[in-house]
Amino acid sequence: MHNKMGSVFRGIKQLAGMNTKPLSTTTHKADGSPCQSETETLERWREHFEASLNHPAGTSSPDLDAKAENAAADIEFHR
Repeated sequence: MHNKMGSVFRGIKQLAGMNTKPLSTTTHKADGSPCQSETETLERWREHFEASLNHPAGTSSPDLDAKAENAAADIEFHR
């Protein structure tokens, strides 16, 4: 079994203000190649959210609509 606590210790060191190497991630374009600039990265995020958030509305379901109208409020959620 491998010890996977390295990220935990890096987080503790970072919170404690100790010097650690910065964690870096690479954003990839839709074709899989890495973004080479901040502009390309921002453009890729724009594409991602446009595709994720702009989609046709779901189809209506009379059964679900009727159940939603008759559903009781979740008391635990509204506290």
